[in-house]
Amino acid sequence: LLKILTGVDVKIANYPYTTVKPEVGMMRYEDVWIQIVEVPSTFEPAWLGIAHNCDLIIRVIDGECDIDEQRRELKKILDENGIKVKTIKVVMKRPVDTESIKNAIWKNLNLIRIYTKDQGKESEKTPIVFKNKATVEDVVRQVHKDFLKHFRFAKVWGKSVKHQGAQVGLEHELVDKDIVQIFA
Repeated sequence: LLKILTGVDVKIANYPYTTVKPEVGMMRYEDVWIQIVEVPSTFEPAWLGIAHNCDLIIRVIDGECDIDEQRRELKKILDENGIKVKTIKVVMKRPVDTESIKNAIWKNLNLIRIYTKDQGKESEKTPIVFKNKATVEDVVRQVHKDFLKHFRFAKVWGKSVKHQGAQVGLEHELVDKDIVQIFA
């Protein structure tokens, strides 16, 4: 799955436990890069530490074997080790629906992308990414702390406003793909 999502060159074989050390790759989802780490399925304590610190676990299930048994086994390992991270299940079959997997990863990470814009210019191509939610104040803090002292208002384009280019204050809650122009 790591190779399919990221293109990184990792060893792939038709037998279990091919991965012997953590392998890292970067997956592009639209305009955001997401780090994917594949860990050995031997469930050694060192690899379980990675699971405790991640944002999402992708449980890869072999579509050729007993799916329910694999699901129960993985759930037991996570429960026994106190791993309470959000998980998604991917059943590996041919062909692999890469876009559906990427969409599920994005949705379950609960991230939102906010674009900034300078007056008279197009919005930036690279967004600022926030976990769960963001306000205009969060964006202002990310762009430059001094802007907060001199903040007058912001204009927002996107689904969080009724009228595109609406003038808003610091407390305005933003949604994924909103564009913010700061006036300070």
